[in-house]
Amino acid sequence: MTGNSISLLQHSAGQARRLDVLYYGLFFEDAVVVFRIPAAMVGERIHYSNAQHKGNTGEGQFHITHHNLQMHLDNFHECTLSYAQVHAILHDVARKARGVTTGLPNLTALQEPLAA
Repeated sequence: MTGNSISLLQHSAGQARRLDVLYYGLFFEDAVVVFRIPAAMVGERIHYSNAQHKGNTGEGQFHITHHNLQMHLDNFHECTLSYAQVHAILHDVARKARGVTTGLPNLTALQEPLAA
């Protein structure tokens, strides 16, 4: 992978307690690296901070830097995707959201010419 990347995850402390698993990612010039961590491990293990700014408790963050990237790769790496793979996944999700499934016509698309 090339390029420099620092990622910052921000979410409320209340949200973290409602999650079973947290997915987060790093976007590089040539790939997207996806990580998966059980919510119970979001804390000291990844140096989660429950405050972003002075007086702003409950909305926390953690940083991924060149100092701790290897720890995230060793412990929480889920997969590495090319941008072509990301595009294909998003395209498939969008098709499914519109009701299009592989091999089957979209009923709405079939009805549109009839309405015209």
